[in-house]
Amino acid sequence: MKVKKIFVLLLGGTLSLALALLVLPGQIVDFQKNLSQALSYLSNAVYRTQFWSGKFDRYPEGQVDMNSLGIETKVDAALEIEVVGISRINGRVWWQGSCAFGGPYSGLLLDGQIKMGGSYAEVTIWELVGGRRVDLANGTLMRDGQVVEFREFPDSLGLNGSAIAKNPEPALLDDWQNLYCE
Repeated sequence: MKVKKIFVLLLGGTLSLALALLVLPGQIVDFQKNLSQALSYLSNAVYRTQFWSGKFDRYPEGQVDMNSLGIETKVDAALEIEVVGISRINGRVWWQGSCAFGGPYSGLLLDGQIKMGGSYAEVTIWELVGGRRVDLANGTLMRDGQVVEFREFPDSLGLNGSAIAKNPEPALLDDWQNLYCE
């Protein structure tokens, strides 16, 4: 009787394993199809990346509650940010002092890492000089809803304490350099 139970258990286990092996390729294909969506969901949940992408400036046109956003700037600044991968950001930054660096492009380059929870990102402002990357400054971008505040940058840049908001209808990028570099 015990041999019969063991045989039935082994036969059931073998059939279950065979069935699982037959279904496995379909599950692998489903996993590969959904991997990018899963990573996007994970990055949004952990790093709140959907709030970081976009253009930020002092005058968020179309914001009904613009006065209640708490925008206050010591220096007029603008950001263009794109989330790359799960928690990396790339973009450009403009402010009245950015033109003094003499970069060949409109705005200085910016990259960094969104920290867990998505409330801040540690960033580096940099430029290409002679074909090489030159880091100009490090600091923190603090995000509170639609508002981003510059913190912990070198005082000489004048950015610290400036808060700007996500702009759903920003000026064209071609126009931005004229606003900051006259």
